[in-house]
Amino acid sequence: MLLTASPLGTALGGPLTTALGPRATLGGSGLATLTLGALACVLLLARRWNRSGIEKRALLSHG
Repeated sequence: MLLTASPLGTALGGPLTTALGPRATLGGSGLATLTLGALACVLLLARRWNRSGIEKRALLSHG
């Protein structure tokens, strides 16, 4: 993934920075990073909640 991401980032980064400006490009990158991090947290918490619910139901059905 790193091998394709580097040329793609270089090919898109230059024109994107030229079109939007450096401040908007960095701001958009930061916002995208925070959004993806928040989404990952929500997904991990939902997975943990679902897993604990499954374990509780298994204990209740066997108990």
